[in-house]
Amino acid sequence: MIISKKGVFILILLLACLSVSRAAKLMLYDESALEEFSVRKDTAGSISGEFNNLIDGTGRFSYEKELWREIKNAKEEGVYETPDLRKFAIEGIYYSTAGLAGLLKCPVLLSINGAGMNRGVAALVLGQMMMEPKVNLGGVVLSRVRSPRQESKMIQAIEHHTGVPVLGVLPDDPKMAVTERHLGLVPVSEDPKAEQRVAKAASLVNKNLDLQKIRILAQSAPALSLPNLQPKKKATGPRLPVGVIRDQAFTFYYPENLEALEDSGAELIFLDALKDQTIPPLAGLYIGGGFPESFLPELSANTSFKTELKNRLTAGLPCWAECGGLIYLAERAYFEGQEADLVGFLAGEISFYKKPVGYGYLEMEPFDKNFWLQGPIKGHEFHYSKLDPAPKGLFKLKRGVGLGASQDGMQIKNCFAGYTHLHALAVPDWAPGFMNFIRSQA
Repeated sequence: MIISKKGVFILILLLACLSVSRAAKLMLYDESALEEFSVRKDTAGSISGEFNNLIDGTGRFSYEKELWREIKNAKEEGVYETPDLRKFAIEGIYYSTAGLAGLLKCPVLLSINGAGMNRGVAALVLGQMMMEPKVNLGGVVLSRVRSPRQESKMIQAIEHHTGVPVLGVLPDDPKMAVTERHLGLVPVSEDPKAEQRVAKAASLVNKNLDLQKIRILAQSAPALSLPNLQPKKKATGPRLPVGVIRDQAFTFYYPENLEALEDSGAELIFLDALKDQTIPPLAGLYIGGGFPESFLPELSANTSFKTELKNRLTAGLPCWAECGGLIYLAERAYFEGQEADLVGFLAGEISFYKKPVGYGYLEMEPFDKNFWLQGPIKGHEFHYSKLDPAPKGLFKLKRGVGLGASQDGMQIKNCFAGYTHLHALAVPDWAPGFMNFIRSQA
């Protein structure tokens, strides 16, 4: 997403299989564009924020816009005043980049994987123009195009049959492929050539896209009408040290979650479960998601960190562990022929499967009506693993898989662990509630 002074511009990527796919989605800028515009790349779902941050080059966080949490507000504010809004919402029509474009009333540049395509690409563009929610389709970018002849045929077909201009064509280049694995892109921290690939992709974009016309398209967006926002209330008094395990194994954290903890009185202390030998004094701990299965030998070998962490949790250290954090706290894990002993605080073993066990949005509420975090609670899950045996859940799922049996989350001592990823804007009571719980245990 490129946000200009006059409005918002979104690039939709159609096919995730295209070789420059998610990278090309985020690189529509050059040095002059950075001088002229306030540039930021956001996404309509959860992808690697590390790539967004690397591509941004400004040191700012990337933010994911998950529309699952926006539909209720959109309906209440009359954004989509149609009698069949509920049908559209249930079918997921508005949980998309197109839905976000509609909410923001901004023009769209459609990126299409041209590999193996010809004149039929025009039908694909027409389909995007016809489907709900209707968007202001201002241009098309073609990628993975192999020859001038293929390029000419596709441009003629699109512009003749749809009237939408083609604003750039990216040649097919296998060297631009971004490696993927079971949970998506290989993180930047594990890819030594990521920065080189980003630089080359930016060069290709600058050379092959009409950036001037793209800027004009961005400037055509209407000014956003924003509500009178009130400053966020921030906790007063002494700040409490809250550890956050963030390293190569644990990379998935929403920036808003970390900010919400700070606003609620936390002083964040970042830890490395792969390298740190000791843990400083903490009032609480947050373990997010990531790829612990890709670092099982290293995590297992750091016995001093594991032992101290288990002892702290056993002594009552408050902890919130999501997905990867749940895996790390289990007794052991099995992944692609490897077996590794982990922290051992949670009873049970983690097994991984070839297909997703839980994938998508969740909605849940606690079984205990007096629990400090009440529902309905919306989040998402993306995991290929199961905990066996699964304990009695802390939350009853209305939607999703979680730990199984329509439940997710568990509480052992003062540790809360589950497969659900929460977002502080969707669950505004999470951060202050967790910090209040930490204070109650001090």
